[in-house]
Amino acid sequence: MRHGFLDESGNVAPFSGSHYLVVAVLITKNPRPIELHVKRARKSLGRKAKPDELKASDLETKVTERLLRAIADEDIEIVVVTVNKQVILRHPRDPEDIYREAVTRAVRHCVKHHPHLELWLDK
Repeated sequence: MRHGFLDESGNVAPFSGSHYLVVAVLITKNPRPIELHVKRARKSLGRKAKPDELKASDLETKVTERLLRAIADEDIEIVVVTVNKQVILRHPRDPEDIYREAVTRAVRHCVKHHPHLELWLDK
């Protein structure tokens, strides 16, 4: 059994400031070490930590680097789907279709390699 955690960066709005939508999945056999690293990062922030999620853009560079180095030392896999919104010639009627397609591709890849996957999606 594997555990996966999916999140995105960017948005699907065609003419927003963001040129890319990135969907990433962190996969691990044991989520406990990852949870502990995140807990330590939150603790180092004290009251500055938001209760719902950590945003790298809101963190000090030192905290982000320490967290990423700690996670990189764990037995993990990372699957990333990147959408360059600048090359989309005709945007779908519902921009969320871009997000849905990116998530579908990421999940399909994960399940193909790990049929027994417990996947946690953001939101």
